Amino acid sequence: MKKLLMTTAAATFAMGVAASAGTLTIVGGSSEFIPGGNATNHVLGELGMGTSLGGFYGSQIRVEEGTTRLKVELIGYEAANQNSFVFEGTEIFSGGGGKAVGDPIATKFVDITTYANNDVNSDGGLLNFLFTSLNGDGDVFVVSNGNNPDATKEEDPSINFFATFGDRDTRTGEVLLLFLDDVGRDNDDNHDDLVIRISAVPLPAGALLL
Repeated sequence: MKKLLMTTAAATFAMGVAASAGTLTIVGGSSEFIPGGNATNHVLGELGMGTSLGGFYGSQIRVEEGTTRLKVELIGYEAANQNSFVFEGTEIFSGGGGKAVGDPIATKFVDITTYANNDVNSDGGLLNFLFTSLNGDGDVFVVSNGNNPDATKEEDPSINFFATFGDRDTRTGEVLLLFLDDVGRDNDDNHDDLVIRISAVPLPAGALLL
């Protein structure tokens, strides 16, 4: 009986652990809408998400301390430049030279471990990603998480990304959208040059128990 109870408890604990997922957080930035001005965001429209979307300019993205499995998806782009999304030092998506929209176009799964602010890791859960953009003249521009300019405050912030959980008020959640603007608001402020969806998903119970 004791053995049976212990086995049942372990199984229940495993299922409970497996059901949990890390929480993503949007830190800082200005609450606004995309696209800006009279621009059109082609990804929003084609995925049935309306013509505008609330969220945050100039923010940074963190994940709660611990081990988290992230599902990273490319869901669209409309850009002349060749743009890419680099996660944990590895380019995992790229697109440009035209338009493509899908739900999703491509998917990757990544397991990461983050720490609170301490001697091991001083970024306090800052996700390690960046966007790059290559224009027709061979110039390369980069915007990284942790160094994302606020397009509402800079005269011409050049490359930047917009972050949202679906509205201009929510700052924590498990499904995050990132919208790249590869050339700055004074030229093409639609933020549809590369669109990434990041979801925190439960890890297998066995992995956490080990």
